[in-house]
Amino acid sequence: SSSSSSSSSSAAELLVHVGDISYATGYESEWDRFMAQITDVAGHVPYMTGLGNHERDFPGSGSYFAGKDSGGECGVSTEARFVMPYAEKDPKGVGSWYSFEQGPVHFVMMDTEMDASPGSRQYAFFESDLGNVNRSVTPWG
Repeated sequence: SSSSSSSSSSAAELLVHVGDISYATGYESEWDRFMAQITDVAGHVPYMTGLGNHERDFPGSGSYFAGKDSGGECGVSTEARFVMPYAEKDPKGVGSWYSFEQGPVHFVMMDTEMDASPGSRQYAFFESDLGNVNRSVTPWG
């Protein structure tokens, strides 16, 4: 059929999963179930992740917000399973933003649970990173 021929000729080259990765909220069995579900895809293409409230938010975690959405995971479970090219971490391990290039696209991954206001470390990263993009190599981004 035409749908099977078009799907086989357009295989994914990258998967970007931005926040709310597994909704495990502290339950290891949920992580196991989620990882089993993504194995076929994540084993064959780059699987880039960004932390959201269900990965980071918990009092004392360094999150900009005071919620308890992560169930106490504080980003640790996600970062242990998905090693990303983080730009910088402070001494407490906080700072899950980064950038990367895939083909002609420059991606910037924001950590939505960390301060990104003018003067913050994340904002400074954005300014520097986006100011140094080589548009002749990566015109999209």
